[in-house]
Amino acid sequence: MKTNSDKRKFHVFMIIVKLAIIFNFTVTIFFVIICRLCSVDISSDQGMISAGFEDSSIKIWRVSPGSLQTKETDTDPSKLFLAADYWNVESEESSPKYEESVTLKAHNGAVYKTCFFNQLPYLLSGSEDGSVRLWDLDSFTNKVCYNGHNYPVWDIDISNSNDYFTSCSQDRTAKLWTTDRIYPLRSFVGHTADIDCVKFHPNSNYIATGSSDRTVRLWSLQDGKSVRLMQGHRGTILALAFSLNGQYLASAGDDRRIRVWDLNTGTLFKELRGHTETVHALSFNKDSTLLASGGIDCCIKAWDVRKGVNNNNTVVDGHTSAEMIGSYQTKSATVIWLNYTKHNVLQAAGTV
Repeated sequence: MKTNSDKRKFHVFMIIVKLAIIFNFTVTIFFVIICRLCSVDISSDQGMISAGFEDSSIKIWRVSPGSLQTKETDTDPSKLFLAADYWNVESEESSPKYEESVTLKAHNGAVYKTCFFNQLPYLLSGSEDGSVRLWDLDSFTNKVCYNGHNYPVWDIDISNSNDYFTSCSQDRTAKLWTTDRIYPLRSFVGHTADIDCVKFHPNSNYIATGSSDRTVRLWSLQDGKSVRLMQGHRGTILALAFSLNGQYLASAGDDRRIRVWDLNTGTLFKELRGHTETVHALSFNKDSTLLASGGIDCCIKAWDVRKGVNNNNTVVDGHTSAEMIGSYQTKSATVIWLNYTKHNVLQAAGTV
């Protein structure tokens, strides 16, 4: 049985990041590294990959060929500088370094989530130590530490406008932040167990939370109140995804079923069955017609979620919903992250 301390640690020893075009499933492997992986994200310009690890470190890679430029700075709050460090400071400042990857360290526990800002050179990370940190990707230094949770931070998300970000924790709360204040603007309280995942609605006026209490809630940012309560899951909810048109919210987790909710009414729109293990990742494509899912069963599945397409929740061969239009094995790679790009390319990250 998993404990709270390791519910987000994938006890594996390699990370593989892949790009998959969903219809012909061509795959590119970017890198393999020995470590225990907790999270992955790719920047909106597709230029960098970030990964959070159990050893409290964050690694950054370039997607395209080339090196990352790093430069020593005396403004990194995650480092303690001594007088001897400034002995030859002038000569050191004039020589930037070029590296294939950069390692960021400041957290005191496993890094469960990393998240790039949209079109801005910043990265957020959430950790077992209860903090959220802001990183400057020009200097690769930690700029701000946000403390507001009393227990591990499981997930974070950033609004499309970059004005706000949100975090959720084992302390059963989600919090709303802005980068220029070190304290939360609002707390969302109502779940009776860990909040394991959080997502911004595309209009940035709402957030959704999924919890170990087996419920999904939709919250208003204006007053912090719960405006939708969605029940029906039989286990912890570990993944959420909004359709880009804002009409639907997909949720999945330990019960291996994907539930798609109609946000206008707060009722179930579709239930999708087909996974044989816990689902950790969900992503809608840009026209909100396809949903991709992946998890511990080492399989990426594609679902047609259009209204009127097998809308009677038909189940074929005893356990697979008829909405499934493709199933792609990743061999031994557990899928922990999925994202559709604007060109209908499905990005996937996993561990083996």
